[in-house]
Amino acid sequence: MKLQLIYQEIASGATKGAYLTGSPKQWFAEISTWAIDPLSIELYLVPQGVSERSCSGILVVFKAEVPRLNKLRFPLTQAAEGFYIPLHARLFPAVTEGEIDSIRLWPIQLFHPTIGLVGFELNDAKSLKDLITKISPEKVEWLTEIPVAAESPRLKAISVMQAETENVMDGLKELMGIRPLSEIRDLKDDKSGQSSFSKLPKPLMDLALWILLVFAFIGKYILKLISFFLPKSDLFSNPNQATGFLQQLESWINQKMESIEKQRDTELNRLVKLFDKDKDMALQYAIPLNSPYLNRGTAPRTAKLTRRSLNLNIRGFGSGIASDAWDLGNYHWVLQQRYEKTAAELIASGDFKKAAYVYAHLLGDLFRSAQTLQQGRHYREAAAIFKDHLNNKNQAAECLTSGGLLTEAIALYVEMENYEKAGDLHKQIGQHDKAVKYYEDVVRKSLGARDHLKASRIIELKIGDQQRSQQVLLNGWKDNNQSYKCLKQYFENIITVGEPLQPEIRQVFEKHVSKGKSTSYLNIIADVTQHSTDDLLKAEALDLCYTIVAEQMSYGDYSGLKLMPRFMPDDSMIINDVSRYAVNNRNEVKFQKADYYIQLARDIQWEDFCAYHDQLIGIGIKDKNLHLLRMSWEGEEEYSYLFRAEGEAIYTLTSDPGLSADILINGPGIFGQNQKLPSSTAFEREANLHQLDWLSSSVFAVAVNSTLGMVTCMVTHCEDIRLNTYEINGRPLTSVACLVDESFNVSELSPAFSKMYKRKDHYYFMGRNMIVRVEHSGIMEVMALEHVVWTFSISGVHAALKIAVLTEEGCLIVVPKLTEMVIGTSYFAQGLGAHMVQLLPDNHVVLATPKKAHVYDISGKRAELLFELITDNDIVQILNVPKRNHFALLEADNRISVHIISNEQ
Repeated sequence: MKLQLIYQEIASGATKGAYLTGSPKQWFAEISTWAIDPLSIELYLVPQGVSERSCSGILVVFKAEVPRLNKLRFPLTQAAEGFYIPLHARLFPAVTEGEIDSIRLWPIQLFHPTIGLVGFELNDAKSLKDLITKISPEKVEWLTEIPVAAESPRLKAISVMQAETENVMDGLKELMGIRPLSEIRDLKDDKSGQSSFSKLPKPLMDLALWILLVFAFIGKYILKLISFFLPKSDLFSNPNQATGFLQQLESWINQKMESIEKQRDTELNRLVKLFDKDKDMALQYAIPLNSPYLNRGTAPRTAKLTRRSLNLNIRGFGSGIASDAWDLGNYHWVLQQRYEKTAAELIASGDFKKAAYVYAHLLGDLFRSAQTLQQGRHYREAAAIFKDHLNNKNQAAECLTSGGLLTEAIALYVEMENYEKAGDLHKQIGQHDKAVKYYEDVVRKSLGARDHLKASRIIELKIGDQQRSQQVLLNGWKDNNQSYKCLKQYFENIITVGEPLQPEIRQVFEKHVSKGKSTSYLNIIADVTQHSTDDLLKAEALDLCYTIVAEQMSYGDYSGLKLMPRFMPDDSMIINDVSRYAVNNRNEVKFQKADYYIQLARDIQWEDFCAYHDQLIGIGIKDKNLHLLRMSWEGEEEYSYLFRAEGEAIYTLTSDPGLSADILINGPGIFGQNQKLPSSTAFEREANLHQLDWLSSSVFAVAVNSTLGMVTCMVTHCEDIRLNTYEINGRPLTSVACLVDESFNVSELSPAFSKMYKRKDHYYFMGRNMIVRVEHSGIMEVMALEHVVWTFSISGVHAALKIAVLTEEGCLIVVPKLTEMVIGTSYFAQGLGAHMVQLLPDNHVVLATPKKAHVYDISGKRAELLFELITDNDIVQILNVPKRNHFALLEADNRISVHIISNEQ
């Protein structure tokens, strides 16, 4: 068991000592303000830690006089004789003085929140004179310069352990002078005319009322039982006497109940009036209206309002509030208005804790309660509500950061795997090595998600390695994800530091530009040289343009030709010349426009989409929150909130509608929640949405399993590759070692996370330059390709099995057979520069760049271009539409353009 310090607002004992930091000069200066006898204290030198023996401060033990508490910066108390802990802290788990004495190692011990446990012998005690060393006088002009007193070091962090939520606001009780309602003269009840029975003590009245109430219900049956054995004359002289007595008793009880309801109405009326006269007193008697933990207990029926403390006691959340449910009727709305008004007035007056009590306990609005505490700078209490009761760890961490509780905030950010923020806070408190460790975690995680831009930014701005940052951007250009942005940023960084760009653009072209990326490269060069005044750079860019366009035209690609006007802005005739040449020399290509459009919410940045039978499922970010879209292709749309997104993270969807009703969300900062998407008139099929928060960095491919509620993953384990099956919550089920040729290198499998699909008896996924399939037994077959694979698309469960593989050279079709995978068509669309592919039913495939899309017929041995699409906005994603000969394109303005492939084409 580990003994810990827990922070609490209320002092845990009397002041018995103090801890002073800084230099001896600062110690003397602070002790001089205490106004106590210097001989009445003992001093113990405190080391930096176990491995660092240099002095961090002194422990001051008060033997006689104790200075006023407001004179002490770091007061201490005693948990046991000679065992010192901070005044506003307690030991956890709770231990007795005897238990402390039994484990004591030294006569004097200090338990410091950050240094830990430090011990001293009695002869280690020092006095103030022991800290003074005599020095020989020097001949100096003492009036020439008077030294300025050193300032206390700036507070960077409060290094204490996280507080328990039940203690955060117990101190508020002492602020309230609680009195019974009867003491208020204006609101006293008129007690004239009360019967002597009603003047009995309340406990006796309640007991008598309950006894009579029980007797009223069971008395008639008892009397009937007695009358069965005894003559009627022995029971009552009058046969109707028993029945009459019970009726009178029942009537009396009903009258009593009606009286209680009338008294309650009177009490509620008095409560409303009391808010206008004394809101503090009224709050002590207020009835919770919407508390999420109300009516979990039972309290005796009473006509009186129960007095409540105005302490926002977080210990009460979740445990329930025993209450006697009142029918408030119209008073519900009246009291709600009073509560809202009172809370607003309390905030205006600066009493944020009482306002938070109103929101939390009376209105049941925990979010506004936490916001109010945050507004009042009660950051620890606000963080407790955000974290423990609203499950909003990110907001809780922001509160702790704002309050300077950086150690606690770091722990929370690490728990959420927000390592960048954890590194920032470590850097803020001067812990550079720990900051770099977390930054490296962010880099590794970003590269695993193929987010080279984020990895480069962290390396350059946070770690400070410019050369490594540039290499990451160059690797991002080689990858297909963010390639355009990566290379553009690479060149802009060179311009920013003032180095010449001319040799670099030539070197990158010769070493890192393939045919498929030549047009994209021209666009980047045009962007970075557009506003340059360097004539040599412009001449080099134009020469590169000539080289690339000439090569493209040799195999019938005219995409680069259209960019030539950007390199010759002063030539007014170039646009007409280019257009005329393209028309005269280019083969005829059909163009087609959209058949109809569907407009999605414009304020959401879409991350990923997947098709699910008659529905389109999408996830996107709005105001740093991840939202879910469920849409039918008839235009019915449903939006819902999922969770708070993490920075620049990438989120993906994985589904296989012909195989399973499960849809998987993968990405950082998710909470492992499952959500059912029910069927309705707009959506024929229900689906299950699962957030996979348990995937480790060793998982490089994920697929939904044919068994509902299961997930299949490809996992690297040292030098082994395993096919693992898990329950949807991450509990492992099976693990099979994959069999592969000994010459195969695990690092060649996948540069990043890959979606995986099950077809018949195999799972299919992509590697760096390969397509891979694995049997259930673990036998793994690799189809190696000559070029880097960017992405792939596989046909549906019930269609003939084909795979469209998009590489840096172009696209090809792979046809898996029983014993091997074979090439169905040779490379096509080599000059298009596409980075998106979608295989459609009926032997069609769509390839797209941000500027245009091509539709091909792949029924023969060679792919045939059917038509070309040029959209109004950049193309973001190709979408599969569950209708024959249909497909769709998501455009940059969040508009979906739906296209139909005509049978005539």
